[in-house]
Amino acid sequence: MRNKFLSALIVCVMAAATLVAQTTPNTTPKQKTSKPSSVQAQLQQLRDDQAKREADAVRQQQLIDQLQDQLQQLKQQLQQQPQQLQQQTQQLQQGIKAADDKATAAQSSANTLSTAVNSLQTVTSSLAGSLTNINKQVGDLDHPLTIRYRGVSITPGGFVVAAYFWRSRNENATTATSFGASPYGGTVNANLSEYRASAQSSRPNVLVQGMVGKTKLFGYLEVDFSGVATNTNQVQTNSFVLRERNLYSEAQFSNGIDIAAGNMWTLLTMHRKGIALRSEWVPLALDAQYVAGWDYARQTAFRVTKNFNNKAWVAVAVENPETVYAVASGQSLTNVYGLRTSTNTSDAAFPTTGTSTNMSPDLVVKVAYDPSFGHFELKAVGRSFRDRNDAKTPFKTNVSYGGGIGGGFVVPVIKNKLDFIADVLSGAGIGRYGVTSGADVTVRPSDNKLVPIRSTHMVSGFEWQATKKLTAYLYGGGEYYQREAYVGSGNTAAGYGSPLLNNSTCYTEVVGTAISSCPAQNRVVLVASPGLIYRIYRGPYGTMQLGTSYEFTERHTWQGLHGLAPVGRDNIIYNDFRYYLP
Repeated sequence: MRNKFLSALIVCVMAAATLVAQTTPNTTPKQKTSKPSSVQAQLQQLRDDQAKREADAVRQQQLIDQLQDQLQQLKQQLQQQPQQLQQQTQQLQQGIKAADDKATAAQSSANTLSTAVNSLQTVTSSLAGSLTNINKQVGDLDHPLTIRYRGVSITPGGFVVAAYFWRSRNENATTATSFGASPYGGTVNANLSEYRASAQSSRPNVLVQGMVGKTKLFGYLEVDFSGVATNTNQVQTNSFVLRERNLYSEAQFSNGIDIAAGNMWTLLTMHRKGIALRSEWVPLALDAQYVAGWDYARQTAFRVTKNFNNKAWVAVAVENPETVYAVASGQSLTNVYGLRTSTNTSDAAFPTTGTSTNMSPDLVVKVAYDPSFGHFELKAVGRSFRDRNDAKTPFKTNVSYGGGIGGGFVVPVIKNKLDFIADVLSGAGIGRYGVTSGADVTVRPSDNKLVPIRSTHMVSGFEWQATKKLTAYLYGGGEYYQREAYVGSGNTAAGYGSPLLNNSTCYTEVVGTAISSCPAQNRVVLVASPGLIYRIYRGPYGTMQLGTSYEFTERHTWQGLHGLAPVGRDNIIYNDFRYYLP
């Protein structure tokens, strides 16, 4: 607007200048003519010029007045422009405020509507959850998984199994393969295959749990039917005796401490997660003896575990000990006392295996760590061995010590699909913890002292959840037992793995069992086992599944006289049909 005013002002000034130039009288004197004029005429001319000048002056004054009026109007317009702009600005601001108020009102309405929708969704979800809970409660009433009794929950579990298996060489075994006793080639049992069927590995269990304040209390019982009694037979009734597997009580405190006591898996058995009871890694192998190289025992123990935020665990256990010994064939132990077959031990309660007179419990410690990519653990066991003998007069009590250290891991190669697993234990005097039931100690003939046998046990493999119904596995494992040989009186074989043993009869058919007629002692036992498990049904009514596996076993012995080291092999096909309680 200011520019327009200046332009108009300039135009007015230029017009005024032009008008003045046009009305200004010509002062240039006229040239005298040759004709003289009268004085009267000159006066009249002067009067006319004066009148004309006066008229021009009036017109100029009028024009100036007009220009001044226009200038005044322009000034007034210029003064009015800021007011108009201010008014327009105020009007615009008022419009913006009105629009903002409308937008705020609209947003408030939208928020109110959104809140109403969310509330409706919450109510709907709550109703759906309530309906689900009601349906679940109705379902639990119709098909209860847990029974409530006097404030505790009783949950039954386990499975019923029918196993059908074939071995290429006869082991005279039921559902548990004798990996450390595979028949040598050329013997009677090597020329006879073995087929059996059994339901004795069926494994029912029950878990009882309750709360005392913030402390969880548990009681757990698991049994199978692998016990043997005088009336056990496979002729008519196929009857086997109910046998205790796990029977313990447990208290879990809110500070992460867990205390358990009773018959349970040894702490040396690897866990799949943490160090919690009932979370042990048990191979999927269908064989009741699992797979060579895996360490386990189920024995009475007292265990204390500390949980650190479900990431790290430390556990200590004192466990029931036992001493398994092996000596060279012909080595006399007549006056050695304290072993499970000694004359001072009673076999009344242990007709099959006997028991040793132990000095102290086995002490086991374990630490475990579970990062986001698997489970890792380290473990160790300390053991003591004792005997009393008459090798020197008077009788003397000998004490020796053994133990081992190991570790393992479960690593997901493909999350929730494929796991890689490995477990190892190595030391002296740990043989009985191996699947092949190897010896812990041998007897040194010079003083009849128990000498721990060094051994290493290892198993590894893959577990693949191929589909929701199909699981595949592949395990390979082995156990190695070091030679601990001595020379007895009369240059006879003594100790374990003696090169003086006569193994010449190990490949020949003799009367009786091939195992008892061959004195060779195991150096290494190997097993490879692939298998498949197919779940026909898994749902609220339990799980029905079929399993099939193949096992190849091979054992190598220590060389005896003439370098003879017999080898035993077996091929085993396992099939079973299982129903798991829901």
